Order: sequence, then structure tokens, then C-alpha cells
Amino acid sequence: MKKLLLGLIGLSLVSIPALAGESKIKKGFYTMDAMGCMLVRECTKDVRRIKSINDIRKEFPDSNFDLIADEFDSMLVSLDKIGVMVFLGHEKYFPPGHRGVYHTVSNNFYLNDAFMHRQSVLMSVMRHEGWHAAQDCMAGTIDNSLIAIIHPEEDVPMIGVRWQKGLTQHLLCPGKQKQDGQEEQKE
Repeated sequence: MKKLLLGLIGLSLVSIPALAGESKIKKGFYTMDAMGCMLVRECTKDVRRIKSINDIRKEFPDSNFDLIADEFDSMLVSLDKIGVMVFLGHEKYFPPGHRGVYHTVSNNFYLNDAFMHRQSVLMSVMRHEGWHAAQDCMAGTIDNSLIAIIHPEEDVPMIGVRWQKGLTQHLLCPGKQKQDGQEEQKE
């Protein structure tokens, strides 16, 4: 009996951190309130960092991501060089219809797992949120909460190499770049 009680107490302590963040959501899931909790990293349950297309493949084993694998991984490498992390979050943290969000304060972006099983949607959202990261860089440095206009929206490339060259060029952020896994502060 004593072991059972200790085991239950131990289990309850393990689950408290995950629930503590979600208890801060006052307006319920599927709201801006829930998304805010995820963005400031207080709600981390069912939010996973994505480091390669293999992480996406594990989440959606019935989907084929072969056509976009190289571009996806290349984007993650470019984003990592300037300190931008990409997360896959449970749909409960997103208001209805939101497929992704870039957070200018943390410089991270979040993909809604309800939509990422289709490679076309995954790349559309990656490109869109990646463009926000480029805009963040254009506002002076990635370490700010501003967004600058790079091109009028109708001029923003939508696919492939042309888009990637534009993003890579703008992701050479002043003040913060990683090379060979190390963070470098530029003066």
C-alpha cells in the first residue's frame, strides 16, 4: 500500500509541469490565448521541436514527403543558423484556421499539426513563416520584435529555388549568425 501511495504521488508530480502551463489558458483551447501560451513556451505539452524532415515523417507515417525533403531540411539549416527554431504544435493551441505562426519575440515558429500531413501545405506554411523571419532580420536584427517589408506581398516568391535564394539572402541577419553549430555575435 505504501508503495502504491508513493507511486501515485510520484506520478502526480511528474504531470504537474505539463498541466501548470495549460492552467494559464483562461479562454480555452483553440483561442489566441492558447496560442500565446504556446508562443511564450509556457504550454509545451504536445509541442515538439522539428530538426529535420524525419521528425515530420515520424509524426505522419502515412504521408510522403520525398518531394519536399531537401528544401525542408535546407530551410531548417538556414533558420537554425540565425537561431530560429521550428516547432510542431497540437491544433488545440491554434485558433481555427491558423496553420502556423511566427513569434517575433522568441524568433521561433510553430506549425499546426492538424495541417502538416500534406507536403504542399507544410511547405506553404514553412515558406510563409520563414518569410516573416526574413522580415524580422530586415528590421535590423533578428533580436527585435519588429517586422520590415522586404517586397510587396505580390512579389514574394511562392515556390522552390527562387524563393529559397531570396530567403537565404535575407536570412543573413546582422548581429546574429551561427556557424558550425556556434553562435556568433557580430559587432
